[in-house]
Amino acid sequence: MARRILVPLDGSDYSKVATKVAIDMVKKSHGVIIGLGVVDTEEIDESAIGAGIGASYYAEHMKTYKKNKAIGKIKNFLDEFEDECKDAKVDYERYSKSGDPVEEIINMGKTSDLIVSGLRTFFHFETTPEPGDTLKELLESGVCPIIAVPKKGIKNNKKAVIAYDNTISSAKSMKMFQRFYKTNPFAKKVYLLNVNDDLDEANKVLENAEKYFKTHKIKVELVKRAGKPGKEIIKFAKEKKVNLIVMGAYGENGISKLFFGHASKGVIDDGSIPVFVYH
Repeated sequence: MARRILVPLDGSDYSKVATKVAIDMVKKSHGVIIGLGVVDTEEIDESAIGAGIGASYYAEHMKTYKKNKAIGKIKNFLDEFEDECKDAKVDYERYSKSGDPVEEIINMGKTSDLIVSGLRTFFHFETTPEPGDTLKELLESGVCPIIAVPKKGIKNNKKAVIAYDNTISSAKSMKMFQRFYKTNPFAKKVYLLNVNDDLDEANKVLENAEKYFKTHKIKVELVKRAGKPGKEIIKFAKEKKVNLIVMGAYGENGISKLFFGHASKGVIDDGSIPVFVYH
């Protein structure tokens, strides 16, 4: 059960949708939603590196200007977050931090059950309009499960697909999803998918996983597909119009601090379907 849900706030449409999703979950769990805004002081400082002697005075003033501007934006993000929580009548906490966004989110995640984030993140908003790698780095940390949502939010068709490939990473995500299942507002129909060119091996993997769910009194529909995992997972999810993909952060090559497993990266890069990931 997710009683403490952390929402990192970057002011983007993705972040606003993540707040709405988290509020819906907190209403069911009677928990607390935590809004966190972070002034990316490190990125702002780095943006001024390289200024010549004559420009150093200007650079220092520009850093101060950008930091103050970012502080104002964070306050606005948190005020909007607070208003939404009050309107929804849910308990909330709000925090404003300065430093590296990933480090601050991980630190707050240590005492959270779940992080709800956008599939695209914009925590470097004061230095670049482009999305950053914050989500990727959070997934690598494994501090707690993450639901990453697209800008369009989560549909209400109550379907989830668990992409299970018999790796430790996918097993962790599968078991963590099971723990959230009863309070999960968007998963009544659950597919258990194995993408494997060896269909006999796929049968064995799925049958073992099905026993796990039967023990927990959760009915799953077994699905086998052949081909490239990332492509087939997305294809199946769109065919069935699922509103959540459950998967591990890493593939059969194990944990890497530099890259996702190909399937995980493909699904996240696609960016159209919410993803539940636990490393």
